[in-house]
Amino acid sequence: MRMGSGLYCSFAHESLGLAIAGCLRCRQALATHNDFCHTCHAELQTIAPAVMEIPHDHDLFTAGKTTWGRGRPCPAVKHIYKIVSERFVFERYDAYRASVESRGQFTKQGKLPGNERDGWHGTRRECQLGNEGKTRFCTSITCSLCGIIKTSFDLARGFNGTGFGLGWEILGKALYTSSSSSKSDNYSYNTNWNTPLKAMLLNKVIAGKCYVAEKAEETLTGPPVGYDSARLPQAATVDDLAVYRNDAIRPSYLIMYDGN
Repeated sequence: MRMGSGLYCSFAHESLGLAIAGCLRCRQALATHNDFCHTCHAELQTIAPAVMEIPHDHDLFTAGKTTWGRGRPCPAVKHIYKIVSERFVFERYDAYRASVESRGQFTKQGKLPGNERDGWHGTRRECQLGNEGKTRFCTSITCSLCGIIKTSFDLARGFNGTGFGLGWEILGKALYTSSSSSKSDNYSYNTNWNTPLKAMLLNKVIAGKCYVAEKAEETLTGPPVGYDSARLPQAATVDDLAVYRNDAIRPSYLIMYDGN
C-alpha cells in the first residue's frame, strides 16, 4: 500500500479514504456520517466501539496491482474493517480540526479542512482481532491494536512501556503515521506467532501547518510555536508525520493483510 495520491494496491485503489456515496452498512442511503447514513450511524453508536467488516464485493476490493514501497511485492489484503468509534472520539477530533482550520484557512488553499490527511500506523497485536470472524476486542492492557481502536491514540500510554500508539521517535514524543504503508509495516507485528495475518491502521490526521525539521529532533515534545505537526524533508514518496495531541488523529480503518 502506498498513500499520497493513492491508498492501497490491493492495497491498490487510489484512496481507502473511501470517498463513497452509499452507506457502508445499509448500502442504500447516502453516506453523511463517517461513511454511514444518518440512521445507521446513530444505530452503530449504540455498539461503539466496534469494527465492522467491509464486504469483499465492495469497490474497496476491486483494486489493481502495483508495487508496495520500493520494489516490494504487495501483500494480499484479506479483510478491511470500518472502525466505529465512540462519539467522544469524533467530537474532540472534529473540534480540533475546526480550530486548526480557523487558524490556518487551509480550505482557501485548496486543501481539506485542517489540512487533514490519511496516514498509516503499524502497531502491536496480541490477539486474534481482525482474523476471519474475529471482531471482539481483547482485554489486554498492552494490546496496542485493541487499545487504539477502542479509545483512539493516547500519548500518555504510548510512553509508559506498553507501546500503545507509539511509532518511532525521530521527532520526539509524538504520534506517528506514514504516507507509506510499507514503511508502517515495519512497525506492525503480532505477539502470537500462530496468527497468519498482520494488522495496520489507516487514520485521519490533522496536519495543519507542518514544521519541516532539517534533521532528527528526538527531544521534541511538540511542534514549534505556530505549527501543528512536524515531519522530516520528504524523501521519495514517503512522508512521515508526527502529531503531538491525541485529538489530532483518529483511527478510521483496520486492514488485515498476509504477513508471511
